[in-house]
Amino acid sequence: IYLPDKHYHNNQKYMTELRNRYLSEYLSADYSLNDSNSVGGSYRYYGKLNCRTNSASQQDVFLNGVAQGSIGQNEVAKPHLGSHEAEIYYVGKIGQVGIDFNATYYTVNNRRSDESIESSKELGNQEVHSSNRQNSDMWAGKLVVNIPLWKGNMSVGTELSKIDSHGTFLNEEQLVPSTETDIHERNIAGFAQYGLVLSKWTVGLGVRYENIVRDYLSDGVKQDDVSRKYNNFFPNLSVSWNKGNWNWQLNVNEKISRPSYRQLGNFMQFDNRFLYEGGNPTLQPEKVFNVEAMMTYK
Repeated sequence: IYLPDKHYHNNQKYMTELRNRYLSEYLSADYSLNDSNSVGGSYRYYGKLNCRTNSASQQDVFLNGVAQGSIGQNEVAKPHLGSHEAEIYYVGKIGQVGIDFNATYYTVNNRRSDESIESSKELGNQEVHSSNRQNSDMWAGKLVVNIPLWKGNMSVGTELSKIDSHGTFLNEEQLVPSTETDIHERNIAGFAQYGLVLSKWTVGLGVRYENIVRDYLSDGVKQDDVSRKYNNFFPNLSVSWNKGNWNWQLNVNEKISRPSYRQLGNFMQFDNRFLYEGGNPTLQPEKVFNVEAMMTYK
């Protein structure tokens, strides 16, 4: 660990015993209305039940190269997770128009309690007790319509999603501040894609628009400095050419990568007096611009 005027170096031996029980269930059903139309749905449950992690470690601490002492540590972590996911869909055709619709509801409850006991003659004893809970819900729907157009196919569609996440963290000794946070996100997207085949050429051109409103609250109060609004366009282009044994392809697209619930969570894990782990609700999405070109010969 490097600080402006200090350099900590720790040698640590670590042993862990895991006892986990998992439960996973999946149910699905579908029904064909006719040769061109079908509907269906599914339900999935996944859970961690009666999980426990026991850890024991011994670490030697050095400050600027000088031995400071040894710390013995015993930890007990009790995580619990339960998630439910339900989905319905319709796939079919009305005349020459293809329709693909699906809707999803997902909810997850993640909680954990931690106890850490550190013993050291030179550096003092320390006990840390903490607990956290993260509840998240998501509603999402997607509709895609495929229409034959000229010598190609036109796809247009929309996506809607609503995400709510509530997290609490409590540290009894207040070594780490206790927190309560809420994240509310609304996402509206529209997209269009056109594919065309001309002799030896295949061309695809599309664009996606996203409008996202993300509100972040701490202890019930909206935090304007970390709440966000996004309006983004994401174009994409694909071109391929085939002749005999030769094939050439070009793909250009722009995408966005967003932090996961765990990365955004206020969960804080106490590893030892020198090291904490946790999420960061202020993390921002990352744009990725990708260009790929490839030529092959068979």
